[in-house]
Amino acid sequence: MRNKFKYLTITVSLLFVFCSGFGQEYFGIGINGFASQGYLRSTENNYLGKSKDGSFEFNEVGINFQKNLTENLRVGLQLFARDLGSQGNDEVIIDWALLDYKWRSFLNVRVGKIKLPIGLYNEERDIDLLRTSILLPQSVYNEPQREVLSALEGMSLYGSFDMKKFGSIDYNILVGSISTNPEAPFIKDPYLSNVDSAASLATSGLSAVPGFVDVNSLTGNSKVDVNHLIVLQLVYNTPLEGFKIGGSYYETDLEFSGDFALVTNFTNPADPSGTSIISSISKISFFNEITLRSGVVSMEYIWKDLTLSAEAMLQAWWVENIRRDNEVAGFYLSASYQFNDKFAFGAYYSVLYEDLGNKDGSNLVALGRNDFEGFQKDFAITGRYDVNEYLVIKAEVHIINGTADVSYVDNLVNPLKEDWVLFALKTTISF
Repeated sequence: MRNKFKYLTITVSLLFVFCSGFGQEYFGIGINGFASQGYLRSTENNYLGKSKDGSFEFNEVGINFQKNLTENLRVGLQLFARDLGSQGNDEVIIDWALLDYKWRSFLNVRVGKIKLPIGLYNEERDIDLLRTSILLPQSVYNEPQREVLSALEGMSLYGSFDMKKFGSIDYNILVGSISTNPEAPFIKDPYLSNVDSAASLATSGLSAVPGFVDVNSLTGNSKVDVNHLIVLQLVYNTPLEGFKIGGSYYETDLEFSGDFALVTNFTNPADPSGTSIISSISKISFFNEITLRSGVVSMEYIWKDLTLSAEAMLQAWWVENIRRDNEVAGFYLSASYQFNDKFAFGAYYSVLYEDLGNKDGSNLVALGRNDFEGFQKDFAITGRYDVNEYLVIKAEVHIINGTADVSYVDNLVNPLKEDWVLFALKTTISF
């Protein structure tokens, strides 16, 4: 933790050193950055951290460097750190780093660590100034998946075809792999859920055995290896000014593996008092081959100071060795309006289903879970105030029904509640 704080301090210091040079270049190197601090508080359920008691573990800081080596060749990278509950913990990472060669308008090449064009806003989700809302709709831009679906290490081909009066088509094709953090909620949550499920099943099976006391679990290690990742995106800029539609698709093969132990306790039949315990330990390993395919369809229309957007997402999971599939689905509708240079207002309605074939979550009851863990419906309202061209302040409220996107790890103590409200505040400086 001390090293993470040291690296974050260095990054923040660099940001403020270069703050006075907004829009300037040093030795031909363009330098830009941003820093934000937020606050989350929920009436029920911890969400994106320990929000029920109020959480300031909600910050981001980044600085990027770019240089044109030739007329057609650009190099750049961004250092980035964030803290969002158990995610990030202010560890400085290389968010993106690439060589970008522009050959023709219809064919260009990037190599390195490249942001993923999933939906319309995934590539720019770090840039708080570009949107009204604090949190992007979680049905499509899921924060727990952000560490996994932010960037890949590989290459991309991209370009645009101008169709004159019929508009234009932008395309992006990426191939590569990604590095994963076993502590990321996207990995840790299903691992701990599997461990607890195994302990519960063992308890149910042994409950009628004479002398049985309980089953405890001991966690071990887990990891996800990504064999490959392919991402495709097409965006059609229609002849109607400000109106575009698009589609994104990605596919990957994952290997999810880990181990844990179950400790089974019985009373000692040789002890008449029944106070001594005999324990046995069972070590369990698992290995799952998973195929993930996902698509997003998108629409955006900008008319004067009004922005309308809508997107829908479908994730299809296939676990090979247990022959099980699952489809996660979500969509949102969004609107924002810029009243003047200072004030903007926005709202969206976002819906997420853990299993498209079981929208009401009724199948979860047999597994000992609540039915409302199968969906999450979020109505959000945002106000934004631009203090000046560098500083932005935002406030947001979410009225939520369901807990499909609520972290298992963050809610081990208190029972989940179906209806709840989330409040968010955030200020961002960019330079």
